Amino acid sequence: MRQYGQFCPIAKSAEIIGDPWSILIVREMLLGSSRFNVLQRGLPRISPTVLNTRLNELEERGVIVKRRLNGQRGHEYRLTPAGRELSAVVEALAVWGMRWTRDEMGPDDLDVSFLMFDIQRRIDKTALPEGETVLCFQFTDVKSRNFRQWWLVCQGNEIDLCYEDPGKDVDCYVAGSSRDIIGVWMGDIPLSKALGSGSVHAIGDREDSETHTNRKAPSGSFAAFPLTKQANLGATDNVAASGKDIENFKAKEADILPLRPRERHALVRTCLHQLYAEC
Repeated sequence: MRQYGQFCPIAKSAEIIGDPWSILIVREMLLGSSRFNVLQRGLPRISPTVLNTRLNELEERGVIVKRRLNGQRGHEYRLTPAGRELSAVVEALAVWGMRWTRDEMGPDDLDVSFLMFDIQRRIDKTALPEGETVLCFQFTDVKSRNFRQWWLVCQGNEIDLCYEDPGKDVDCYVAGSSRDIIGVWMGDIPLSKALGSGSVHAIGDREDSETHTNRKAPSGSFAAFPLTKQANLGATDNVAASGKDIENFKAKEADILPLRPRERHALVRTCLHQLYAEC
Protein backbone atom coordinates (compact mmCIF):
# COMPACT_ATOMS: atom_id res chain seq x y z
CA MET A 1 0.00 0.00 0.00
CA ARG A 2 1.39 3.37 -1.06
CA GLN A 3 2.60 5.74 1.66
CA TYR A 4 2.67 9.50 1.06
CA GLY A 5 4.34 10.51 4.32
CA GLN A 6 1.89 13.36 4.98
CA PHE A 7 -0.51 14.01 7.84
CA CYS A 8 -3.06 15.52 5.41
CA PRO A 9 -6.34 13.55 5.71
CA ILE A 10 -6.64 13.48 1.91
CA ALA A 11 -3.23 11.81 1.69
CA LYS A 12 -4.13 9.33 4.43
CA SER A 13 -7.43 8.51 2.68
CA ALA A 14 -5.64 8.05 -0.64
CA GLU A 15 -3.29 5.57 1.03
CA ILE A 16 -6.32 3.39 1.78
CA ILE A 17 -8.49 3.72 -1.32
CA GLY A 18 -6.05 5.17 -3.86
CA ASP A 19 -4.50 1.90 -4.99
CA PRO A 20 -5.65 0.43 -8.32
CA TRP A 21 -9.03 -1.34 -7.99
CA SER A 22 -9.67 -0.37 -4.34
CA ILE A 23 -12.32 2.29 -4.99
CA LEU A 24 -13.96 0.04 -7.59
CA ILE A 25 -14.19 -2.78 -5.06
CA VAL A 26 -15.93 -0.34 -2.71
CA ARG A 27 -18.25 0.65 -5.60
CA GLU A 28 -19.19 -2.98 -6.19
CA MET A 29 -19.88 -3.56 -2.51
CA LEU A 30 -22.02 -0.45 -2.30
CA LEU A 31 -24.02 -1.92 -5.18
CA GLY A 32 -24.61 -5.10 -3.19
CA SER A 33 -21.80 -7.48 -4.17
CA SER A 34 -20.53 -9.47 -1.19
CA ARG A 35 -19.05 -12.69 -2.58
CA PHE A 36 -15.62 -13.07 -4.20
CA ASN A 37 -16.97 -14.43 -7.48
CA VAL A 38 -19.63 -11.70 -7.73
CA LEU A 39 -16.97 -9.04 -7.18
CA GLN A 40 -15.00 -10.60 -10.03
CA ARG A 41 -18.03 -10.33 -12.32
CA GLY A 42 -18.24 -6.61 -11.62
CA LEU A 43 -14.47 -6.27 -12.15
CA PRO A 44 -13.84 -8.73 -15.00
CA ARG A 45 -10.29 -7.52 -15.68
CA ILE A 46 -8.95 -7.93 -12.16
CA SER A 47 -6.95 -11.09 -11.43
CA PRO A 48 -8.02 -13.28 -8.48
CA THR A 49 -4.63 -12.62 -6.84
CA VAL A 50 -4.97 -8.84 -7.01
CA LEU A 51 -8.59 -8.95 -5.85
CA ASN A 52 -7.64 -11.08 -2.86
CA THR A 53 -4.76 -8.71 -2.03
CA ARG A 54 -6.97 -5.62 -2.20
CA LEU A 55 -9.68 -7.23 -0.07
CA ASN A 56 -7.13 -8.13 2.59
CA GLU A 57 -5.75 -4.57 2.57
CA LEU A 58 -9.20 -3.03 2.87
CA GLU A 59 -9.98 -5.39 5.74
CA GLU A 60 -6.75 -4.46 7.53
CA ARG A 61 -7.61 -0.77 7.22
CA GLY A 62 -11.12 -1.22 8.61
CA VAL A 63 -13.05 -0.55 5.39
CA ILE A 64 -14.54 -4.04 5.04
CA VAL A 65 -15.04 -7.10 7.21
CA LYS A 66 -14.73 -10.74 6.14
CA ARG A 67 -17.25 -13.20 7.55
CA ARG A 68 -17.67 -16.95 7.20
CA LEU A 69 -21.02 -17.93 5.74
CA ASN A 70 -23.32 -19.75 8.14
CA GLY A 71 -23.86 -23.32 7.08
CA GLN A 72 -22.00 -22.84 3.81
CA ARG A 73 -18.49 -22.99 2.49
CA GLY A 74 -16.74 -19.72 1.77
CA HIS A 75 -16.87 -16.15 3.03
CA GLU A 76 -18.67 -12.93 2.35
CA TYR A 77 -17.38 -9.37 2.54
CA ARG A 78 -19.32 -6.49 4.07
CA LEU A 79 -18.60 -2.80 4.40
CA THR A 80 -17.93 -1.46 7.88
CA PRO A 81 -19.44 1.88 8.97
CA ALA A 82 -16.24 3.51 7.67
CA GLY A 83 -16.70 1.73 4.35
CA ARG A 84 -20.35 2.74 4.04
CA GLU A 85 -19.39 6.38 4.55
CA LEU A 86 -17.48 6.14 1.26
CA SER A 87 -20.85 6.12 -0.50
CA ALA A 88 -20.76 9.91 -0.73
CA VAL A 89 -17.22 9.76 -2.14
CA VAL A 90 -18.22 7.24 -4.82
CA GLU A 91 -21.30 9.27 -5.77
CA ALA A 92 -19.22 12.45 -6.02
CA LEU A 93 -16.70 10.65 -8.25
CA ALA A 94 -19.57 9.36 -10.40
CA VAL A 95 -21.02 12.83 -10.94
CA TRP A 96 -17.58 14.33 -11.62
CA GLY A 97 -16.78 11.52 -14.05
CA MET A 98 -20.04 11.95 -15.95
CA ARG A 99 -19.36 15.65 -16.33
CA TRP A 100 -15.67 15.66 -17.14
CA THR A 101 -14.41 12.25 -18.32
CA ARG A 102 -16.96 10.95 -20.83
CA ASP A 103 -14.86 12.16 -23.78
CA GLU A 104 -11.94 10.13 -22.46
CA MET A 105 -13.60 6.76 -23.10
CA GLY A 106 -11.40 4.73 -25.46
CA PRO A 107 -11.91 1.35 -27.15
CA ASP A 108 -10.35 -0.49 -24.19
CA ASP A 109 -13.01 0.97 -21.88
CA LEU A 110 -15.92 -0.56 -23.83
CA ASP A 111 -16.21 -3.67 -21.66
CA VAL A 112 -19.43 -5.43 -22.67
CA SER A 113 -19.00 -7.99 -19.86
CA PHE A 114 -19.25 -5.23 -17.25
CA LEU A 115 -22.11 -3.58 -19.16
CA MET A 116 -24.20 -6.73 -19.19
CA PHE A 117 -23.49 -7.46 -15.52
CA ASP A 118 -24.54 -3.88 -14.71
CA ILE A 119 -27.76 -4.29 -16.70
CA GLN A 120 -28.44 -7.63 -15.00
CA ARG A 121 -28.27 -6.22 -11.49
CA ARG A 122 -30.15 -2.99 -12.32
CA ILE A 123 -33.23 -4.37 -14.01
CA ASP A 124 -36.38 -3.01 -12.44
CA LYS A 125 -38.03 -6.33 -11.66
CA THR A 126 -41.36 -4.65 -10.91
CA ALA A 127 -41.55 -3.45 -14.53
CA LEU A 128 -41.21 -6.95 -15.98
CA PRO A 129 -44.33 -8.84 -17.09
CA GLU A 130 -45.45 -11.97 -15.31
CA GLY A 131 -43.78 -15.16 -16.40
CA GLU A 132 -40.48 -15.45 -18.19
CA THR A 133 -38.95 -12.67 -20.30
CA VAL A 134 -35.86 -13.30 -22.44
CA LEU A 135 -33.77 -10.42 -23.82
CA CYS A 136 -30.95 -10.85 -26.32
CA PHE A 137 -28.21 -8.23 -26.80
CA GLN A 138 -26.06 -8.34 -29.93
CA PHE A 139 -22.89 -6.24 -30.14
CA THR A 140 -22.10 -5.80 -33.81
CA ASP A 141 -18.49 -4.66 -33.31
CA VAL A 142 -17.33 -7.37 -30.89
CA LYS A 143 -15.01 -9.77 -32.68
CA SER A 144 -15.06 -12.60 -30.16
CA ARG A 145 -17.99 -14.91 -30.86
CA ASN A 146 -18.14 -15.76 -27.15
CA PHE A 147 -18.99 -12.17 -26.19
CA ARG A 148 -20.90 -10.96 -29.24
CA GLN A 149 -24.30 -12.10 -27.97
CA TRP A 150 -25.72 -12.08 -24.44
CA TRP A 151 -29.04 -13.25 -23.06
CA LEU A 152 -30.93 -12.12 -19.97
CA VAL A 153 -33.49 -14.62 -18.69
CA CYS A 154 -35.84 -12.85 -16.31
CA GLN A 155 -38.44 -14.58 -14.16
CA GLY A 156 -39.71 -13.20 -10.88
CA ASN A 157 -36.77 -12.08 -8.77
CA GLU A 158 -34.29 -14.24 -10.67
CA ILE A 159 -32.24 -12.66 -13.47
CA ASP A 160 -29.81 -15.00 -15.23
CA LEU A 161 -27.09 -13.64 -17.52
CA CYS A 162 -25.89 -16.00 -20.27
CA TYR A 163 -23.24 -15.65 -22.96
CA GLU A 164 -24.30 -18.94 -24.49
CA ASP A 165 -27.72 -19.42 -26.08
CA PRO A 166 -30.03 -20.71 -23.31
CA GLY A 167 -32.30 -22.25 -25.95
CA LYS A 168 -35.32 -20.13 -25.08
CA ASP A 169 -37.62 -18.03 -27.24
CA VAL A 170 -36.42 -14.42 -27.22
CA ASP A 171 -38.98 -11.71 -26.43
CA CYS A 172 -36.82 -8.74 -27.39
CA TYR A 173 -33.58 -8.27 -29.34
CA VAL A 174 -31.38 -5.19 -28.91
CA ALA A 175 -28.46 -4.68 -31.32
CA GLY A 176 -25.81 -2.07 -31.97
CA SER A 177 -22.15 -1.34 -31.42
CA SER A 178 -20.77 -1.57 -27.89
CA ARG A 179 -20.04 2.17 -27.92
CA ASP A 180 -23.61 3.08 -28.92
CA ILE A 181 -25.34 0.74 -26.46
CA ILE A 182 -23.03 1.82 -23.63
CA GLY A 183 -23.65 5.45 -24.63
CA VAL A 184 -27.43 4.97 -24.35
CA TRP A 185 -27.07 3.09 -21.05
CA MET A 186 -24.90 5.84 -19.55
CA GLY A 187 -27.11 8.63 -20.91
CA ASP A 188 -24.48 10.07 -23.25
CA ILE A 189 -26.60 9.33 -26.34
CA PRO A 190 -30.30 10.25 -26.24
CA LEU A 191 -32.32 7.15 -26.98
CA SER A 192 -34.38 8.94 -29.63
CA LYS A 193 -31.16 9.91 -31.44
CA ALA A 194 -29.83 6.34 -31.37
CA LEU A 195 -33.10 5.05 -32.80
CA GLY A 196 -33.45 7.77 -35.38
CA SER A 197 -29.95 7.24 -36.71
CA GLY A 198 -30.30 3.47 -36.74
CA SER A 199 -27.25 2.98 -34.52
CA VAL A 200 -29.41 0.91 -32.14
CA HIS A 201 -32.10 -1.50 -33.31
CA ALA A 202 -34.65 -3.45 -31.30
CA ILE A 203 -37.42 -5.84 -32.10
CA GLY A 204 -39.79 -7.89 -29.97
CA ASP A 205 -43.02 -9.82 -30.28
CA ARG A 206 -44.48 -9.54 -26.80
CA GLU A 207 -48.24 -9.03 -27.15
CA ASP A 208 -48.50 -6.65 -24.23
CA SER A 209 -45.85 -4.21 -25.51
CA GLU A 210 -48.48 -1.47 -25.35
CA THR A 211 -48.57 -1.86 -21.57
CA HIS A 212 -44.82 -1.44 -21.25
CA THR A 213 -44.57 1.60 -23.52
CA ASN A 214 -46.89 3.41 -21.11
CA ARG A 215 -44.68 2.81 -18.11
CA LYS A 216 -42.72 5.62 -16.54
CA ALA A 217 -39.44 6.62 -18.13
CA PRO A 218 -36.24 5.10 -16.70
CA SER A 219 -34.22 7.02 -14.16
CA GLY A 220 -30.89 5.83 -15.50
CA SER A 221 -28.18 3.48 -14.37
CA PHE A 222 -27.00 5.54 -11.38
CA ALA A 223 -29.19 7.95 -9.45
CA ALA A 224 -26.38 10.49 -9.03
CA PHE A 225 -25.55 10.70 -12.75
CA PRO A 226 -27.23 13.86 -14.02
CA LEU A 227 -26.82 13.00 -17.69
CA THR A 228 -28.86 9.82 -17.49
CA LYS A 229 -32.04 11.88 -17.53
CA GLN A 230 -31.50 12.35 -21.27
CA ALA A 231 -33.07 8.93 -21.71
CA ASN A 232 -36.54 10.30 -20.90
CA LEU A 233 -38.53 9.56 -24.03
CA GLY A 234 -41.87 11.22 -23.49
CA ALA A 235 -45.02 10.02 -25.25
CA THR A 236 -44.91 7.84 -28.35
CA ASP A 237 -47.17 5.71 -30.47
CA ASN A 238 -47.56 2.09 -29.41
CA VAL A 239 -46.51 -0.07 -32.35
CA ALA A 240 -45.66 -3.77 -32.20
CA ALA A 241 -43.74 -5.77 -34.78
CA SER A 242 -45.60 -8.25 -36.92
CA GLY A 243 -44.94 -11.98 -36.82
CA LYS A 244 -43.36 -11.71 -40.26
CA ASP A 245 -40.91 -9.09 -38.96
CA ILE A 246 -39.94 -11.42 -36.11
CA GLU A 247 -39.23 -14.35 -38.42
CA ASN A 248 -37.20 -12.17 -40.78
CA PHE A 249 -35.19 -10.82 -37.86
CA LYS A 250 -34.47 -14.22 -36.38
CA ALA A 251 -33.34 -15.46 -39.79
CA LYS A 252 -30.90 -12.54 -40.13
CA GLU A 253 -29.41 -12.17 -36.65
CA ALA A 254 -26.03 -11.20 -38.14
CA ASP A 255 -27.61 -8.37 -40.18
CA ILE A 256 -29.98 -6.64 -37.77
CA LEU A 257 -33.30 -5.90 -39.44
CA PRO A 258 -34.10 -2.16 -39.26
CA LEU A 259 -37.75 -1.36 -38.64
CA ARG A 260 -39.62 1.77 -39.60
CA PRO A 261 -38.87 4.67 -37.20
CA ARG A 262 -42.20 4.47 -35.34
CA GLU A 263 -41.80 0.72 -34.84
CA ARG A 264 -38.20 1.01 -33.68
CA HIS A 265 -39.12 3.77 -31.25
CA ALA A 266 -41.93 1.82 -29.60
CA LEU A 267 -40.10 -1.48 -29.43
CA VAL A 268 -36.83 -0.21 -28.05
CA ARG A 269 -38.72 1.87 -25.51
CA THR A 270 -40.52 -1.31 -24.41
CA CYS A 271 -37.23 -3.14 -23.94
CA LEU A 272 -35.11 -0.45 -22.34
CA HIS A 273 -37.83 0.49 -19.87
CA GLN A 274 -37.30 -2.98 -18.47
CA LEU A 275 -33.56 -2.49 -18.22
CA TYR A 276 -33.16 0.74 -16.29
CA ALA A 277 -33.50 0.20 -12.55
CA GLU A 278 -34.74 2.60 -9.93
CA CYS A 279 -31.67 3.33 -7.76
